[in-house]
Amino acid sequence: MERVLYFSQNTTSAWLRRNIDFSFVDLHKVMGLRGVYIASQLTPGQVGHRHIMTQITFNKGGLWQPVAAPELDNNGKPLNCSLANRCSLHLSQKFGQYYPRDHYSPIKSWSEAPGIIMATGTYGTNLRLNAGIFLSSDAGMSWHMILQRPFWWYNLGDHGGVFIAVPRNSLTNLIYYSWNEGETWLTYKFLNNSRLYVYGLLTEPGEQSAEFTIYGSYSGTHKWVVVQIKLEEGIGQSLP
Repeated sequence: MERVLYFSQNTTSAWLRRNIDFSFVDLHKVMGLRGVYIASQLTPGQVGHRHIMTQITFNKGGLWQPVAAPELDNNGKPLNCSLANRCSLHLSQKFGQYYPRDHYSPIKSWSEAPGIIMATGTYGTNLRLNAGIFLSSDAGMSWHMILQRPFWWYNLGDHGGVFIAVPRNSLTNLIYYSWNEGETWLTYKFLNNSRLYVYGLLTEPGEQSAEFTIYGSYSGTHKWVVVQIKLEEGIGQSLP
């Protein structure tokens, strides 16, 4: 596949050098499966005026194809986006994580939950702002939208039995969790009398439990605050 997005430290773009200090190819290997990769491809045109599209392969790059968008958004409204109309799903990877206008959460997949992929993305002709969160449980063959703006941190636990999300870029004391692959979301208050700017959301190694760690800081300070959550205990619900 040609025009794969590659970033070099030798770029002449000053703003890129300020935000990214290492070289990379915008390519994600779907963990737990062989031969499935998701790549960012640049549209044809002059450097600096090109857009990012997403392509996926299921056979180690033998055939690349656009990512089919879901039929409905997370509220059940039609997206009216089909491959026949040159409309597809575009997912943010490493470049979008460091791009200063959005700093999207990176695409995620897990060896302990084969076939599950979570990603920030948009639908249309190329990746844009105002992204939502999309989930695939079949290694990228099909997708559904699970959350819309604002920006989110996201992760999973219990081998994909529970999904968790926390708002980014705003003060919060709530986590959002789902036991049914994002079809419905519940909330849990992890701080009673204060709120945090959340900078990250981690799960226990191996994603085998419903224990999560949130780290961030209070407004007006730069002191790290770490909150550990045992989700099954906090909500009084046993894991399915």
